[in-house]
Amino acid sequence: MDEQSIISKKKEIEKVIEITLLSKKINPNKSIENIIYALSINREINDFETEAYLFSLLAECYSEIKNYNLAIEYIFKALNIYKKNNDLNSIGNTYKSLGNIYVQTGKLSDAMECHIESLKIFEKTDNKLGIAGSLNSIGEMYNNLNYYEKSLEYYEKSLKLAQELDNLVIISGLYSNIGNVYFKKNDFNKAMEYYENSLKISLKLNNKELISKTLNNIAVLHKNKGNYDKALTYHEKDLKICKENADNLSISRALFNLGNTYYLKNDFNQSLNYYEQSYELFKQIGDTFGIINSLTSIGNCYLKLSNTEKSFGYIKNSLMLAKKNNFNQFIIKNYKLLSDLYILEKNYEQAFEYYKLYSELKDIIYKQEQTKQINEIQSKYEIDKKEKEAEIYKLKNIELVEINKKLEEAYKNVELMSRTDTLTKLSNRRDILEKIEYEKVRFKRNERVFTLILGDIDKFKKFNDTYGHDCGDFVLISMAQLLKSLVRQQDVVSRWGGEEFLLLLPETNIEGGICVGEKIKKALNSTIFNYNNLELSITMTMGVSEYKSDLTVDECIKIADELLYKGKENGRNQVVFN
Repeated sequence: MDEQSIISKKKEIEKVIEITLLSKKINPNKSIENIIYALSINREINDFETEAYLFSLLAECYSEIKNYNLAIEYIFKALNIYKKNNDLNSIGNTYKSLGNIYVQTGKLSDAMECHIESLKIFEKTDNKLGIAGSLNSIGEMYNNLNYYEKSLEYYEKSLKLAQELDNLVIISGLYSNIGNVYFKKNDFNKAMEYYENSLKISLKLNNKELISKTLNNIAVLHKNKGNYDKALTYHEKDLKICKENADNLSISRALFNLGNTYYLKNDFNQSLNYYEQSYELFKQIGDTFGIINSLTSIGNCYLKLSNTEKSFGYIKNSLMLAKKNNFNQFIIKNYKLLSDLYILEKNYEQAFEYYKLYSELKDIIYKQEQTKQINEIQSKYEIDKKEKEAEIYKLKNIELVEINKKLEEAYKNVELMSRTDTLTKLSNRRDILEKIEYEKVRFKRNERVFTLILGDIDKFKKFNDTYGHDCGDFVLISMAQLLKSLVRQQDVVSRWGGEEFLLLLPETNIEGGICVGEKIKKALNSTIFNYNNLELSITMTMGVSEYKSDLTVDECIKIADELLYKGKENGRNQVVFN
């Protein structure tokens, strides 16, 4: 591919990324389609850094639709690429993202382990911005577990670093986070102090997202104290900022918050007005949670206004959507509202049926909450344990850092030498066999297919016999470099022996393997290799074999070997498959 085509493809990918960053929260399913399309383009140019970033974005989108298994799978794919390239800062950021996903799945102990790991990596690279972010994440973990003092400890450490860096965006966010802790501790004066500091900085930066967040925090604080008029003032300011920012999701939430505050003031007509506006916007952007929440709230307002006919319509619609999306918090609320409505209609039989459903679901939710609390206690214990282990590790690290560095370097060199072909610097037979065995285990676990390509340089002996062994070595090294340049980051190229090369293509079926083989063949046929003023043409015959459940690894390689020699017999320079 020429340079202009590569630039064009990169620009196309950049455009997809730009759109995804704007829409991933509003329309995650469409964003997933866009990223998969970008990955297909990226495969043509083999930009591994971009591939890893796209995997990370895909993980975020799958988190948005609560498909956490796929989110974790893709974040690990990104992590493996960064590890392969020893990109420590990206590894640290990816561990943070993984920790955030684990929080959403309720695996708090695993989440804390990820955030501690990211902190270690950033400390190792002296990435102060990364350290501040990881400390903030650990603070959030403790806040979620209601460990307020621990939470404040980590937030304060993060704040100190952010102040050293003079990063006003992080400082503003941390003031808000610290304010939230004091809010939960019912220390409203202290909470307000931090919220106001956050607001001052965000106004100075003219950062509308931060301004909106802080205005909403202040409004909620006033609402909690029963100061509804003050709460309305801040919610209205928030709505104005959201409109200036043209962010429909934020506008819809600000409208809903105003409706909620008017409801608390018993001004149901004004409340209804704002709820209906928020409902229309939530519908427009496809926010299911917001749609259901608005429908329930509108139905409740009509109930308060004694308009039972309209109330029934909205609440039944909300209940249907809540059941479809398994939102128990709305199902239970709608059961109770329907029971109340049927009492107003003097239909006591139906009222009793819905109250019974409400009561049964309430018991189930109560039991789930009890289980959640038990899990949180267990998580607190495990998190404390991990933090102590991390502290011990850190102290030991300070004492042994130089020795460890030398030992690690020596071990890596020995390990690398034992797995690398000396001449070509490719994986050797031992290394690729281990990797194939690993793929075999993955295949058995989740049926992820993989394909092997066994290639042999055509008439290799003539290079040695005609031009000497140095020329033979040049041919082998050149072939190794070309093969590496034509495959993906996750593919493995090895020197199998002599002039034979074995390629492992994970998550690739036979058709994909054939495409890779043809790509290699085409590249070789269009390349002239210059050696000591000689122009050499090099070709390769390849056998392609897809692993099947009834094969051993040796049998799969043997099939590729037999196909390769069938190609030799039929004239060489070809890709052979069953």
